Amino acid sequence: MTKSTLMHPGIPFSWFPMPVFLLAACFTDDIGWTRFSMAFIVIHFLLYPASNAFNSYYDGDTGSIGGLKNPPAVDSELLPVSLMLDCLAVIFGCFLSWQFAAALLFYGICSKIYSHDKIRLKKRPVVSWLGISIVQGGFIFLVAYFAIQDKSLFFKPPPHVVYASVLISLLMMGSYPLTQIYQHDADEKRGDMTISMLLGIKGTFIVTGLILLISAAGFCCLFAGLGKPVLSLLFAVLQSPGYASCHP
Repeated sequence: MTKSTLMHPGIPFSWFPMPVFLLAACFTDDIGWTRFSMAFIVIHFLLYPASNAFNSYYDGDTGSIGGLKNPPAVDSELLPVSLMLDCLAVIFGCFLSWQFAAALLFYGICSKIYSHDKIRLKKRPVVSWLGISIVQGGFIFLVAYFAIQDKSLFFKPPPHVVYASVLISLLMMGSYPLTQIYQHDADEKRGDMTISMLLGIKGTFIVTGLILLISAAGFCCLFAGLGKPVLSLLFAVLQSPGYASCHP
């Protein structure tokens, strides 16, 4: 396996969405640590790297992407490696439950629809923005919530958990366009139209800043409603650097 193939799955970069998983764990009634560990490994070491590798293969990025300042040229073996990682994620997911494995399969299909040159949702700014935000946000949050405590995906979660999943999707909506700003030139060359390109640099900062503020207010209300006002203050303080960075 070449150095390029080892680098493009971006395992270190796959840790950036980790707060979604950890927040889901915080909302569980009874954490099963074996299940927690296995779900964490499958999602962050197999599922996310598979998606990163597949996206890199079809993007062929030469500029900064996914935590790599100067990514090496994409090797032809990257595609089968990405598919292998997807298969392993689903196989190991079966050890937790078939519903968890099915959810991982669905995530993998969504990532391919987003990146594959024959469909390429990345060319559709609003649809891809909403899709990424919901699938990487609220969907993964609920999948982790059910997997960690051995509950069926058909189990009806409490209202505050559903509310949190919506807020997580909003948080992703506010964060994702910011990662596209430095890729405008590369995306334009490929014929893609991302939400950040549609909004423009200044518009991206303004829109994402507003969405992040709305999601923050929602989380503060959620924590206060759960009788944990201290968490509201802590959340606002920890998120403040991100809000400051949204000033155009």
